Amino acid sequence: MAARSSTPGSSMRPILLILAGLLGVALIGVIVWSLWPRAPRDYCKELIIEPQYQVTSGFCHMKTKEIKFINDDGRTISLQARIADEPDEQRAGFQKIGETIVNQNQIFFLFPQEVRGPFHMCNMKTSLDIAWIRPDGSFVDVQTAEPGPEQTTEDCPKLYAPAGNGAYMYALEAMSGFFSKNTITKDKSRLVIESVK
Repeated sequence: MAARSSTPGSSMRPILLILAGLLGVALIGVIVWSLWPRAPRDYCKELIIEPQYQVTSGFCHMKTKEIKFINDDGRTISLQARIADEPDEQRAGFQKIGETIVNQNQIFFLFPQEVRGPFHMCNMKTSLDIAWIRPDGSFVDVQTAEPGPEQTTEDCPKLYAPAGNGAYMYALEAMSGFFSKNTITKDKSRLVIESVK
């Protein structure tokens, strides 16, 4: 019979291979978990107290709907917007909403007929892009509006109206830079009216 020889550490090799395999599986799990699509957080149902996530009942009452625009390049821009079609929702808008929430949402204002008049920016946490839109989907105007002071809205000094105080039936509020990022201007872009029906 021949004597069996063993090298130092050979009894540890299977254990090291198992540990390496487990580490590899764990690493793959972490990568898959971080890339896996998740539903967006619903801040209206969570009790989050950080100011950047602040919401209001008026904002949370708004339904969401996919709204479409045709931009200057002829591309269709689709977005999930909160719909402000009731007076309380229209008065609420983005007032007192945390900056993170504003940057993740758009509000589409839908009026029962053409209206005139400004939007105020009091009680806003961050600047906004605002587009005012005619019943046929063409744009009256697009502006960037800066936040105003925290005060009652009746005396708000920060008012923004479309050029020439033009009439509009729809308006879109989005984070500052939204329109330039999506190549949307008042001259060439339009709302796809069928998307708001």
